[in-house]
Amino acid sequence: MNDKIYSTIEHDYSQSKTYLSNYEFAYIEKLSKKNFIDAVEDLNIQDGILLMLEKSENDLNEIKRKGNAYEEEIKNISIEKYGLNIFYNEELEKLNILEDEINELEDELKVLEKNYEGLEKLGEIKEKIEKSEIEINNTYKKINEKVEVDEDLMQQVEELREKRKTFEGRQKRLSRMAYENCMEDIQIWYEEATELINNIFNYKIVKFDTSSGLELEVDIGENRISLEIKNWKLVDCDFFYTIENMKVKDVVEFAVKRNDPRIILKYLLGNS
Repeated sequence: MNDKIYSTIEHDYSQSKTYLSNYEFAYIEKLSKKNFIDAVEDLNIQDGILLMLEKSENDLNEIKRKGNAYEEEIKNISIEKYGLNIFYNEELEKLNILEDEINELEDELKVLEKNYEGLEKLGEIKEKIEKSEIEINNTYKKINEKVEVDEDLMQQVEELREKRKTFEGRQKRLSRMAYENCMEDIQIWYEEATELINNIFNYKIVKFDTSSGLELEVDIGENRISLEIKNWKLVDCDFFYTIENMKVKDVVEFAVKRNDPRIILKYLLGNS
């Protein structure tokens, strides 16, 4: 149908050019006659001829205008036709490729039909393949729909992780500072407490071990004793420099029963 339209337009254009040439010839012929008549005729005849020539000139200009319009339209149609031809060729090439693929698949199916005894089984395989393709397509659609949402969620998760790392770092720093401050306070308290004990009771704590309960080594004058305390109870007492006579043993035994190491300390302080 398009070829028919194109041929009709080209025919009209050709007819218009022929018609225009005829008018040009007639115009030249009439112009020559006008010049001749100007020399031999009166004014009335001359006016009539001039009007006819003016009309012929107007008709000629109109034909030229239409001819130019037809020529522009033919040019646009030619450009459009060229683009359609390119598109058609590209699509035709795609169809040829698809046709080749279909032929290859048909050959494979023929081989499968020969290798498998039952066509029903082959049909089941085809059906499974089709279902798999549908599922794959649906999966891709779902993935594409959720990609943006998942990206937003992942970004939020990463931001939360970064905030958590920052918080944990601050928490560790604060905990370390609190621990260091606490240990510093304990050390100061221990030094002040031992100094106070030494100043008031003339006791000097030499060793303080909590690995197995509580073990204190205390200097009292020239004597040194070791007090062993477990579960807040006095368990035993050893003397380093003092001879353990019966009186000392009785004092230690009494202090252990009373769970009061001060009894031993007072005894040694009074006898030092």
